[in-house]
Amino acid sequence: MAESALGKRKADGDDDAGHAGKVSKVEGDKAGLIDSIRLGSIATYAARRPSAMQLPQRLASFSYDERRALHHDDRSIRYYHAPPPQGDLNRGYANLVQRDDTINEHLDSLCLALMHLADAKGEDEERKRTNVITWRGMMTRLCTALYEKRSGFEMNAMVVGDTLYLEEHVGPRQAADKARQQSDDRQRRFAYYGYAFESYTCFERRTGPASPREHWDGDVNTNVQWCSIVRTKLGSSRLILGGEVDAVDPHDHSTFVEVKTSMQIRNERDESNFESKLLRFYFQSFLLGVQRLVVGFRDGRGILRHVSNYETLKVPRFVRGRATEWDPVACLNFADEILVRIRRRITEDQGGQETPSVFRLSFAPPFDEVTLRKLTPEEVCADVHGGKDDPTRMGFLLKEYYDFARASQPGA
Repeated sequence: MAESALGKRKADGDDDAGHAGKVSKVEGDKAGLIDSIRLGSIATYAARRPSAMQLPQRLASFSYDERRALHHDDRSIRYYHAPPPQGDLNRGYANLVQRDDTINEHLDSLCLALMHLADAKGEDEERKRTNVITWRGMMTRLCTALYEKRSGFEMNAMVVGDTLYLEEHVGPRQAADKARQQSDDRQRRFAYYGYAFESYTCFERRTGPASPREHWDGDVNTNVQWCSIVRTKLGSSRLILGGEVDAVDPHDHSTFVEVKTSMQIRNERDESNFESKLLRFYFQSFLLGVQRLVVGFRDGRGILRHVSNYETLKVPRFVRGRATEWDPVACLNFADEILVRIRRRITEDQGGQETPSVFRLSFAPPFDEVTLRKLTPEEVCADVHGGKDDPTRMGFLLKEYYDFARASQPGA
């Protein structure tokens, strides 16, 4: 399912030189630049002591329904069942109901779910000791940045108390690209193939389809999502991540399943492209504790040709020794460095000020540095609040969540 905020796309798959890249501080820049982190080589990050990452543990879950209403329950959970042979991924294309992705959902549902969890448990210790709260998609982008050659990212960042919050920022260029893709029927159809594969494999009923004729969970509505919230730790940073889960094993609900589509492998080029895509597939699954990855390979007409199953933790072995090999250790070391660095720099810049600022983390061509700059109040109004004053928010966080988080800080 398309998941800009939650960080998942269903379209075809689509401080020194010897330590972790050269780091330079840029103080007092007119554009608000406060840090620039030069990327070292992949070999440099791979040679470092690995930043250990704990296996994610589930904290909570929530659902979006057909109208995109939020529910603190599992009503939108789906159960995985193998797809029919030669399923037509064009099925239901004309009936697609697409979520309105012009609405910026920020971190709202994740934050509201954390508030709900604290109320249900009568305590909030897990969140209070967390260093980073974000969507799984933001962490995926940080973890795959070392191998990025085509598209970068922009994120908005805030530090409240000791916790760094990261959300996606869709700039004018990204918005124009997205609009262009939406207007191109061929691109829309390619994106739809992933949604259709979900409807062939992820069922509302635990028992799955009663017959091949019923092997379809209904027309696609991308408003509907079931999301998991997990806690984990990368290096010294405690993380809470939220993201969509496609399905669970009907016989073991603790086993999460991620489903993807890809072009069938016809030659060495197709094989190399798929192995490169596995980097993103792997981190999307690994970061949220998804144990099983299912890939449906299609032909150029959108007909399902075969299905492959992968254990998430074994995916890196699949590319080991290949020309397209990628190193998860280097990826995690880089992401660890970025998280620690930007949280410290934002905290230093704010210097104990009462109201937190909003910062912009950017990674753009030629993909050799990550920059961090402070947004002006005018930029916050235009980029974060949609061009108007928004009393319901503090920066990009909901004001009710901000007050909740601040109330739990020492000395509050």
